[in-house]
Amino acid sequence: MANQEPVKLPREVAEALEKILKDEPDLDKDRQFIVWNSAHPSNRFDSGPWGVLYAFVGSGNIFLLADALRYGYVIDEPITVEITAEQQKQIRDYYESVKANLVQFPDKMLVASGEHTAIMELLDILGIKIQGVNE
Repeated sequence: MANQEPVKLPREVAEALEKILKDEPDLDKDRQFIVWNSAHPSNRFDSGPWGVLYAFVGSGNIFLLADALRYGYVIDEPITVEITAEQQKQIRDYYESVKANLVQFPDKMLVASGEHTAIMELLDILGIKIQGVNE
């Protein structure tokens, strides 16, 4: 059997699943019950996580929910993060302290530490430019 990719779920549905599994940890061993109960008509009136799942499976997503519980899931919505001027300064200061500890060999080759590489890669992945660091 082929290895399946995690299912993309809306944030609200993923958070509902996480709440149910947190509040009722025994259900982690009986995920079939989650699929079955999510379609139970009484959940139509639930204002909590079971109501969220009921609405999701009621719109034709019961197999998607089953696959998410079987193969895992990721949230299919971006997270917006604001970085304040103070946080940028903290990142810049930290970057400078790491940069000061880089080793330079006589042939002018600069060897980056794991921290330096991680900072640069993370900022690149997130698409964040900070003056004095990676801009």
